Amino acid sequence: MNLLLDIVSPIPEFSVIDDNKIIYSSKIIQSKEEKLSDSIIPAYKEIENTLDFKTKLKSLLVTIGPGSYTSLRVGISFMLGLHFSKGIKVAGLSSEDFLKFEIDKNNQLNCGIYFTSSNNQKFICYKKFDSSFKYIKLEDNNFNQFEQLNDIDIIYYNHEPLECSLLNLKQKEYLIKEKIVNN
Repeated sequence: MNLLLDIVSPIPEFSVIDDNKIIYSSKIIQSKEEKLSDSIIPAYKEIENTLDFKTKLKSLLVTIGPGSYTSLRVGISFMLGLHFSKGIKVAGLSSEDFLKFEIDKNNQLNCGIYFTSSNNQKFICYKKFDSSFKYIKLEDNNFNQFEQLNDIDIIYYNHEPLECSLLNLKQKEYLIKEKIVNN
């Protein structure tokens, strides 16, 4: 069994993956007003008691950004605590990793990923022509930043589509836990 902690999305979530299937998912908080730091341990204990995976847990996966600094800090620290206390291997996945999954499948398309994280922070990651990756933090709906994205064919989003009429591109919902299972 593998435990995934998605802390990049607006509502953090645990998912348990076994045999390339999601066998359990649970939102850690129920609203944006709750604090991840107050809820992460009880949510984990509930999963641990429900699935009794103390000896079955083989790896930990955690999304590592971009996103809310506080959520990233709390979630990554929690997963590292499990890693060190239980001796379970841990891996971090960034939006760049998710974008590489899509580029490998759709090498004819120029792709980008648009993430909305907790605290309603918004980020875009895309691959530049020199093969490096660029991150843009969107603030105050300032769409002047999008001139750099005119060559993007498709934007994948984790929560809601990008609200920008300046770009003529296709948008497609992106479910992190499903992409991890498929890759």
